[in-house]
Amino acid sequence: MARATGAEPLPHPALPPPTTGLVDVRGVGDVAPGHVLVADEMGQADAMLLADALHAGGHRVTLATSCLHVGEDEGITTLYPLLRRLGRLGVELRERVRVTAFAGGVATLTNQWDGTVGVVEGVDAVLHWSGAAPAVALAEPLRAAGVDLRVIGDARLPRRVDVAVLEAAELAWALGSEPVAAR
Repeated sequence: MARATGAEPLPHPALPPPTTGLVDVRGVGDVAPGHVLVADEMGQADAMLLADALHAGGHRVTLATSCLHVGEDEGITTLYPLLRRLGRLGVELRERVRVTAFAGGVATLTNQWDGTVGVVEGVDAVLHWSGAAPAVALAEPLRAAGVDLRVIGDARLPRRVDVAVLEAAELAWALGSEPVAAR
């Protein structure tokens, strides 16, 4: 049996729950209109796409990343067009910073390298994305019941859906299944 059981978003590393206005990525549609700070801990295009979607929903958006630059580890064919698009939309980018406090509409950003502190004022919500923790609670009971179990996708290590799907296909082929021709 091959199964990807999914993953649960990780909590913000610096903000204790419950921090008023801190929104889990599953709640994008529930963010009230206003100024949203996207706090990125993962790199790649994910936070950029969240910022784009929030802007399309009528929000003013600031994207703060702890990475060296926004979209770190993304390929150039995706990175540059997304950076240009965010620039045209007026999304403010803050790089090499972590959100270390959020209260009263003020997000405190601490520089990853030198510890200097800056702020973003007028923030209505912080949308946090720092990856996910594998949900593998079923793995051991299934193994104990004698099921040949292969853990893949987010259940093994948080990753993007295209990588998890490819991993599932490769496992199926390795187990002797033949790829199904597209109709």
